[in-house]
Amino acid sequence: MAYTDGSCVDTGTDHAKAAWAYKITKPFERTNNGRVWGTQSAPRGELSAALKLLKETERYPNDVEIVTDCMMIVHGIANIRAMMDSDFAEIPNSDLWREIARSITTTGRKVTARHVRAHTDRQDPDSLNNNVVDGLAKRALGFPDI
Repeated sequence: MAYTDGSCVDTGTDHAKAAWAYKITKPFERTNNGRVWGTQSAPRGELSAALKLLKETERYPNDVEIVTDCMMIVHGIANIRAMMDSDFAEIPNSDLWREIARSITTTGRKVTARHVRAHTDRQDPDSLNNNVVDGLAKRALGFPDI
């Protein structure tokens, strides 16, 4: 199981900066974060987090469950085959979706994604871990820990 998040500041401007983060909780624990390459946007931050997570775990045979506050990731992972069948026609950020699909298909792992509400004060593991990856993404943008 893993948690992902993306973040972007100054969205839609020439000064936009985007970042990604993930936290793996099972079968081992690891966190990672970084800046987005290419176009700087929140969707690319979210997609980069999922892609980096999948690349990091390719050498492990375990199926992957992604927990995210981004419905685009939830719907995209659920419909990845349909996107592949359409050759990613008219899909924003198709370069990242192609890489995600490649990672899923070359490893043969089952990859699923489910939604968690963002920015809550809830104390359940999903909410707490979502807050962790949100903080990691913001840290990659240069914000201090809160």
